[in-house]
Amino acid sequence: MKKAAYSTDVPYLSYLMNLRENPNKYSAQKASPVQGIMGSNPQAAKAAVFQETNDDVMRRLVKETKVKESVRQAMMPPSEEGPSNRALTDDEGNVVTLEQIEAGSEGLMSPPSEGDLGVTDPDKVFEEGNFKNDVILGEFTGTIDILQKNTEFTTKLSTIAEKYDITEREILRVAARESSLLTDPKAKNMFEILGTPAEEAGIDLDKLNSSTNPVDHLNALEKYLDRWDYDGKASLGLLIAAPAARNASSDYVVYEKGSAELKANPKWAGPDGNATVESINKFYRGE
Repeated sequence: MKKAAYSTDVPYLSYLMNLRENPNKYSAQKASPVQGIMGSNPQAAKAAVFQETNDDVMRRLVKETKVKESVRQAMMPPSEEGPSNRALTDDEGNVVTLEQIEAGSEGLMSPPSEGDLGVTDPDKVFEEGNFKNDVILGEFTGTIDILQKNTEFTTKLSTIAEKYDITEREILRVAARESSLLTDPKAKNMFEILGTPAEEAGIDLDKLNSSTNPVDHLNALEKYLDRWDYDGKASLGLLIAAPAARNASSDYVVYEKGSAELKANPKWAGPDGNATVESINKFYRGE
């Protein structure tokens, strides 16, 4: 008998082709979640299914995607019950049979998109290699690789970015400018928060300066931003360098040439030697 032709464009076809000759392909009748529909829907008895353990699912998701924390929390932990069976459905949730797959029916469910998995644009996703070509962060890829493995850090970073409507990239750029992402031995803390601002924000500066845990420094940054009722409209670098100028125009002179602040931070200066809102923003954004 001539075998039916298979279309390689059908989602999950590799699973279905392998299962076509599997004598256990109807074992979905005995497993959740299709168990409840088998008795009332005769068509479900012919459902095309594929098998994948919960461990496989979790490993694949963690390895291949980066998701929002809300999505991560919604994921079920690996089950000890062994493999489960799931029926393949179309976009409207109707069970798809092997016959429909062979016929190349339209409207079959496609693999989840990046949007479905909570993946956002590159500026908001702390992913491996994302900052390799960044004008500021490119030289810190090794440090970033280490920070990526710190789930508590990446979660807090994402939380702060969403809370204040800024990007993770901007937070990391400021940290790189201020402390080389906490690798500069001369830096007191990741964002170089000083005495008076720390006191006003309720930050224990001595404890912060002695901490090597980057999460502590993100927590301190959050307190600092809350103290200034930060809304993301001004650049984060400007709020760190001169919070009082956060609502000033771009040509406003924040620090004059020869001032103590500019002597300590000469790269803030613009072409005329003064530090303006614009020149400070360019320094922290690598422009």
